[in-house]
Amino acid sequence: MAAPTITDGSTTLTLNVNEDLKSSTGIKLVSTVIPERAGDILQFLGRNSERLTIGGFTNQQSEKNQLVTWRNAGTKLTYNDDEHTNLSVRIQSFSFSLKPGLTNHYEFDLVLVEDV
Repeated sequence: MAAPTITDGSTTLTLNVNEDLKSSTGIKLVSTVIPERAGDILQFLGRNSERLTIGGFTNQQSEKNQLVTWRNAGTKLTYNDDEHTNLSVRIQSFSFSLKPGLTNHYEFDLVLVEDV
């Protein structure tokens, strides 16, 4: 798997992934019950935004700070990996931990939501 990238158009980060990349989405269905009618009426209303969950690490405080800045600002970003090309996303959540004894080694969990 090629390393995923995320960019705001001027700054691009290559994400070091150390867990399986998880992607999920669903569809929107409305079910209407009509009295004395056999079966429901289903109406398809499109799909939900895709969610990507990424666990990884960085050895650069500046990369960690950039992810925090993008999350706090709600910046619209472009995400790419083997399965997604130019997916428009925003960072829904970002958390990190600093490992004891390792200078500037940040483990992170990142949730991206497709911005449609």
